[in-house]
Amino acid sequence: MKFNDAIIGIVVALFGAAVISQAWYFPKAQHIPYGPGFLPTLLGIGLVICGGLLVIGGLTHRREQPVLALGAWASSPRHAFGFLLVLAGLGFYVLFADDIGHFACSVIILFALIAHLSRRPLYALAIAIVASVAIQMFFVEILLVPLPWGVLEPYSGWFNWR
Repeated sequence: MKFNDAIIGIVVALFGAAVISQAWYFPKAQHIPYGPGFLPTLLGIGLVICGGLLVIGGLTHRREQPVLALGAWASSPRHAFGFLLVLAGLGFYVLFADDIGHFACSVIILFALIAHLSRRPLYALAIAIVASVAIQMFFVEILLVPLPWGVLEPYSGWFNWR
């Protein structure tokens, strides 16, 4: 799937403008001419400039480049279902991560995606469990990010290294 550069440029420029508008409200430093909003403002300005250049390039090549060009995968039902499966996995995680927990959501989503891609359910289940344990331990123990446990809260002590 390929969008025209003008569409991507508009999105990039709007994101840059949002970064600038948020950096504007950062606290000002008292003894130096720049504060915590300096770097985000520079990055936002860069994004707006790059977005503008993309819009200009997209408008000059609008005859050769359609607004949206779908790849060959879009005509394949299996690939289109895989694309929808990724979107469904994201939606499933957003809706159910707090209730059933990150670990359980991760196993379910990874199993569905890997089983669809490999068509080997036992292989998909093994990889989903091992990858979910690794992800859970990395985020909770190393990065110290408190992921929701959900229904597995009573067993959360099994994954602590301390």
